[in-house]
Amino acid sequence: MLARTRGVLGLVPALAMLLAAPATAAAQTEEEAIRQTLVEGWVSRSADIHTEMHQPQVTVRGDTAWITYYWTDQSIDRQTGERGTSRGKSTRIIVKENGRWLCIHGYYTLVE
Repeated sequence: MLARTRGVLGLVPALAMLLAAPATAAAQTEEEAIRQTLVEGWVSRSADIHTEMHQPQVTVRGDTAWITYYWTDQSIDRQTGERGTSRGKSTRIIVKENGRWLCIHGYYTLVE
């Protein structure tokens, strides 16, 4: 099942390629390379991305909050046409700055 899973798991090969790449004095910053490899690469390969949140639990402590939830997602691989799914659990850390809540950290893990 894991080999056919898309979505978040599709980021694993991209991350492995990024970590295995030799260090060079490239014009890109590391942040740009990570964003391009992990986010833009996955989004450009996928179509009809749909994600749902299940069982959200929100905790607020002053100007800091966190949410934990389970998620499921579906997408279609643009190259193969194959529909993929994945599911997992996520935690997001949120802080209030200048009256706005901002997500400063997100953690995602696959659940079988």
